[in-house]
Amino acid sequence: MSPLRIAFCLSVVTAIWGANFTVMKLGLQELSPLVFNTTRLVVSAGAAWACVGAMRIYRTMLPEDRRAVLSLGILGFALPQVGITFGVSLTAAGNCSIIMALIPVSVLIINRFTGMEKSSLKLAAGVGVSLSGVILIVLGSSAGLSISAADIKGVLVMLAAQFLCAYFTVYSRPLLEKYHPFQIMAWLLTVAAVFFTAGTLPQLLSADWQKVTILGWSSVAYSGILALALGNLVWGWGIKYLGSTRVAVFNNITPVFAVVTAWLVLEESFSLLQFGGALVILVGVQFTQKAARELYSHPAEDIT
Repeated sequence: MSPLRIAFCLSVVTAIWGANFTVMKLGLQELSPLVFNTTRLVVSAGAAWACVGAMRIYRTMLPEDRRAVLSLGILGFALPQVGITFGVSLTAAGNCSIIMALIPVSVLIINRFTGMEKSSLKLAAGVGVSLSGVILIVLGSSAGLSISAADIKGVLVMLAAQFLCAYFTVYSRPLLEKYHPFQIMAWLLTVAAVFFTAGTLPQLLSADWQKVTILGWSSVAYSGILALALGNLVWGWGIKYLGSTRVAVFNNITPVFAVVTAWLVLEESFSLLQFGGALVILVGVQFTQKAARELYSHPAEDIT
């Protein structure tokens, strides 16, 4: 499998995820955050299983692997969604952006202490460079950073959420290598959808669905089918072939597409500092791939 092709697909996913922030704002005008999140998860699970069925790739799973999928789906997929949903409401958007950019750092830490994957100082340096680019983008935006007593709870919730995302990125790889990535991701989306549906059933039943417009349903469809289903299917595919650290650093490209989409669609500002931050992120991602090429026994192609 060509690393260049995988890297291109991961870049497309980060563009989809970056635009998703703007698209979600449209849907959240008509549905509450929890109802919107549950609905898009249900849609994403259906789309993922449709893909698995069309490709005819399903394999019967061993009992221990089914248990692993269940725990990974709750701890690494559903709970981070809950944490992000509430974390965003408890602290500044700038804080959330930087905390989520720590995912590659947490992946490095987990790999360092568990030995799941190799790590090096150069690899860590590349992650650090991409993180600094995210900080520049946040500092150049109107979201900014906020350091106050009121933000502490939200920061802690977001830190826990991003660490669980890192846990998912690392510990999903053994399952992704054993079964087709699309099958595993379909199960994980299903576990998360069931988890959210059980917790938000009263809100789902009381929601006024007749008032949801075509724009609202389009937001749900984009976020569910493209951002969650397609995005995570490709993400799992990338983890299988490139490893958790190299894939996780692509997460930091998402803010670049987020600010560009907001600039084009919502006419939000796009400052020179943010442009510089975008360049720094791309340099950091490229440096990480080069460090991995030196570290791993199977060299990867240049992905610039």
